[in-house]
Amino acid sequence: MPCGPRVQTVQSMLDVKVALARASAEHGVIPSSAVVAIMAACNADLIDPDALMAGAASGGNLAIPLVKPKARTLTPRNTCTGARRARTL
Repeated sequence: MPCGPRVQTVQSMLDVKVALARASAEHGVIPSSAVVAIMAACNADLIDPDALMAGAASGGNLAIPLVKPKARTLTPRNTCTGARRARTL
């Protein structure tokens, strides 16, 4: 498992997304089954930190290049649909 400040930063951001998903499921905003899919997608080992940092440099923040590829891996079937899915990510 790669380790370093970049990977730790990415995993911390992903951990926040997982916590948000858990809280959203707890309050009925998303289905509980979506949390499992979100947790699986939120693994820093699946992300190229150099590509993420390059995307952040061109976009001005880490959020968009972090979330955009993850959104492609989460289909409406394993999360939820439409605007609710976008809010979850």
